[in-house]
Amino acid sequence: MPAAIVAADCSLPSCTLMPREVAGLRQDVADYAALFASAYARKDQAVWAHRYLSRLLSQLPRKSIEPLALAHGFPIRALQAFIADSP
Repeated sequence: MPAAIVAADCSLPSCTLMPREVAGLRQDVADYAALFASAYARKDQAVWAHRYLSRLLSQLPRKSIEPLALAHGFPIRALQAFIADSP
């Protein structure tokens, strides 16, 4: 059985990003998500993709579907369906 690779203290790396730098990433994420808009079967899928990607930049400690949806007022099932079922 292979050994797990884990740091001795499992501490988080220090982050030197400033709020203005993260704010600039929001437009980059929007531009990135827009590149894929034509690949979705329905327009609402592009909207969900942008919502999901942009919320990954939030300060939430957990970035799974439920905490993201709850923190930003999205229906949990709708976001789950987008991630699980969208072609």
